[in-house]
Amino acid sequence: MEKEKKGELKGEYARLQTRAFSIMIEVIFIFGIPALLAVWIGGMLSEGNTATYILLVVAFILSWVILSFRIKKVNADLKEMRTKLDENK
Repeated sequence: MEKEKKGELKGEYARLQTRAFSIMIEVIFIFGIPALLAVWIGGMLSEGNTATYILLVVAFILSWVILSFRIKKVNADLKEMRTKLDENK
């Protein structure tokens, strides 16, 4: 019975590690989509590059905010799993 619970916890921990890896793939989209939108909208707003540069800075900051929230969530889940695993040793 105890081994089954420990096996389930290890499986859940492995799932969370896989989730952390998938966030690395999401980083491409978290940074890429806002950057592409900034360039596109900046090009539509003005002839010069000033609007594009400003929008790129905003997109970069927004991307880091989104990424930090995603990483905090995964780290909290991993910490909870580590605690459960340590309790069942």
